[in-house]
Amino acid sequence: MKYLSFDIECCNGYDICEFGYVIFDENFRILKKDYLLINPKRKFKLRGREDNDDIVLAFSEEEYKNNPTYLERYETIKEIIETPNCQSVGFSIKSDIAYLNKANKLIKRPPFCIDGIDVQELFRIYKREDFQTNLGKIITELGIGDTIRFHRSDEDALATMLILKKLTEIVGLSIQDTCDYFEKIKNEMQAGKWPSDINEITSSKKQLKYINEHIGTLQSNQQADNILFKNKIVCIDAQYQQNNFRSYIKLIDLIYLNGATYSGWASKCDIFIYSDGSESDKRLYSAKQAAEEKGRTIIFLPLNQAINMLIDVNN
Repeated sequence: MKYLSFDIECCNGYDICEFGYVIFDENFRILKKDYLLINPKRKFKLRGREDNDDIVLAFSEEEYKNNPTYLERYETIKEIIETPNCQSVGFSIKSDIAYLNKANKLIKRPPFCIDGIDVQELFRIYKREDFQTNLGKIITELGIGDTIRFHRSDEDALATMLILKKLTEIVGLSIQDTCDYFEKIKNEMQAGKWPSDINEITSSKKQLKYINEHIGTLQSNQQADNILFKNKIVCIDAQYQQNNFRSYIKLIDLIYLNGATYSGWASKCDIFIYSDGSESDKRLYSAKQAAEEKGRTIIFLPLNQAINMLIDVNN
């Protein structure tokens, strides 16, 4: 089985000026990567679009206009889209298919009857959220694709492939099995078993599952300058996890951003962060026991102080 990750760019929000793609196999080995510039025969409107973000393109307006029109590119794009034994992959793929079929209609060509894997949707389900996240933010959050040249269609298609690859690594499944796994989670979310707001995940078992999956997406930032936290193992009290789960996850993100890693094993940590009223917390007790009875050097930091130390270094 092969996979086709594709992306389009528009000159004004709806007329296509670029088509890029990556063809890869089930092991994410890239078989082909390319892009096609298209003269949209429409006015470019990149800035000042009411209620819409500005558009960023990889090439100049002149470069697009010096290339073939969509009609002239149609057969090539059709051949790519209809690559035999190839599953389509995209980021908000239904939107891109709709733009392509709008262009097909304008040149009196039949629509592309394709479906595909929507990587943006897979990531939303993975995060158990009810809103979508843009491509750049996901790449940053997952710590992948440092060399991606965003807004060039083949590079955005590559970024989409890399997100899919990371998600398969997190769940430890093949591409198809990963899609089936997240479809099951989606059904559970719709049935109310997984709330869209992670603050509503109150079961310790589900919180632990979410944490383990989340830290699987993180990489300790070895470029960090935070001397106290860099290369340290950090634990946080269980009370804060139970009562402030979304903030707890954001704190874990800060820990990794500062070059440290997270562990729920208090007896193995180098730094323990505790919140107000956590005097009887089981993890705090375990950390103190490790420090007092086993001689482990552990730095104990109040929550507010720890947050300030983690944020200040990055500003």
